[in-house]
Amino acid sequence: MKHDEDQLKKFLQTRFKNNKVEPSKDMFDNIYNGTIHHQHSSNRKIWYSTAAMIIILLGIGSILNYTTKDEKLDHTNSPKVVVEGKRDSITQKKQAIPKNKENEKELVNNDSVLRKINQQKKENLNIVDAPMSETFTSENQLKNVILRDKSTITMQKESQVDFTITNQGNRMVNLNGNVFFDVAKDPKRPFIVQGKHSRIQVTGTSFMMSSQKDNDKITLIEGSVTITHLKTGITKNIIPGQNFIINTTGIVSLKKSPNQFAWKTGNLSYKNTSIGMLMQDLKENYDAKIEVQNPMLLNCSYTGTFKNATPEKVLSILSITLGSQLEKKNNTFVITGNSSCAN
Repeated sequence: MKHDEDQLKKFLQTRFKNNKVEPSKDMFDNIYNGTIHHQHSSNRKIWYSTAAMIIILLGIGSILNYTTKDEKLDHTNSPKVVVEGKRDSITQKKQAIPKNKENEKELVNNDSVLRKINQQKKENLNIVDAPMSETFTSENQLKNVILRDKSTITMQKESQVDFTITNQGNRMVNLNGNVFFDVAKDPKRPFIVQGKHSRIQVTGTSFMMSSQKDNDKITLIEGSVTITHLKTGITKNIIPGQNFIINTTGIVSLKKSPNQFAWKTGNLSYKNTSIGMLMQDLKENYDAKIEVQNPMLLNCSYTGTFKNATPEKVLSILSITLGSQLEKKNNTFVITGNSSCAN
């Protein structure tokens, strides 16, 4: 029996030689002694096996408990470990789309080329970035204006000009009243005047145009002009010296006095011209209000020239020539006296 005990102890010691659990030895002795006293010798082998299994299970439980404690301790006190695999995958994601300096240079170059192309298109078409508009009015006196394109205009009293350079480069004028135009030459940028009944297009010339409610009138001084009738779409080219009136019915040739621009030049010239015609010139050029009490005076004729003419200056000379009297009442010139024609 002693031999069996020694063999069992030797077996267990060999089996758990690497364990550090000390209580297993005393437990083995207790179990073994209890087994000797309560079992018959016929059951010794069974109890030996049972005791061995219990000891083995207890030993395994102790080992597991000890290992678990060590792992908890290591987890608490040990520094955090960075998993290299995850770090590598994150780094790879960041580096998945590397910067390509060649592509960046190509994009910059393409952008510069596009800007140059757009700028070249603007220059070829004479396109400005935004419309430029100006409005000019004359109330009680003549007004001289230099437009943005270097054209000059002389506005008669109570006239208005709206001048715009469009995105396409055209020079546009909306006209109300009487204006003398001296247009700066620019074949690439047409100069267009919009009246009530017509549209006038030139590239560089001088002309007189009036636009009123009932009609438009134009007299060409030099250059060439194309008239378009707004209602019918009919066009007409005119030459210097021609006069036209444009109304709802069409474009009609018109004979005008050679003194029609006296309001701009200040010069009037007559040769055997009736006083009635002279009075009409003063009214049209200077908006003069004239009253002749003796209608017979209107049939008299006059030959002469006036420089730097004004209504008062012209009528004073006429009154002396005709032997009549001149006075001014409430901005109206009144001529009185008998008919006495000098010629």
